This record gives sequence, C-alpha cells and structure tokens, in this order.
Amino acid sequence: MIDEKKQKDNVYELFSVVVHCSRITGAGHYYAYINTKFEQWYRFNDTSVEKATREMVYEDNFGGKFRRGKIDQNFKFKEVDSEDDNSAYMLVYVKRSVSR
Repeated sequence: MIDEKKQKDNVYELFSVVVHCSRITGAGHYYAYINTKFEQWYRFNDTSVEKATREMVYEDNFGGKFRRGKIDQNFKFKEVDSEDDNSAYMLVYVKRSVSR
C-alpha cells in the first residue's frame, strides 16, 4: 500500500509537451515544447528552435474553435471564428522532489 503522506510530498513539473497539428489522427505534423532547467521554454519544430513563453506552451495545445483577429481584404481588422488544429499529444513530467 502506498503511503498517502509520501505521495502528497512528491512534486512533478511539466517538462515537455508534444503537439500534434492536424484535423485527422493518421497524419499531420508534430512539434515539441521543452522546458530547460533554467525555466525557459523552447519550441522545437523540425529545423527551427525558438524561445517560447509559458502562455504559448499552455495555450497552443487545445484545438477546437475560438475567436481570432484577422485582417480582411480591405485591410480592416475583424474577429472571426477560427478552428485550431493543434492538440497536445503527450505530456512529460519530471519528478522534482522525492519523499523518503
């Protein structure tokens, strides 16, 4: 039986998120967000690596419908319904503290 006190003392931190970008499950594009030990997130996307914010990591992975700003053909800004294809595929956690 697992000691509940020891289990509550364990702390896990999100280390990486693998994102699947496609409307179908059998195909698409994958990229990953990875957190360094210095608390800086990076987005690894094929041949490019760029710094990412924590907000990008959390907001870029849910897919579904949302409102997005768009410039129309007359160069006027308007909000439109949009569909996001990005969905978190795998979350990787690192155990930061260990109960003894």
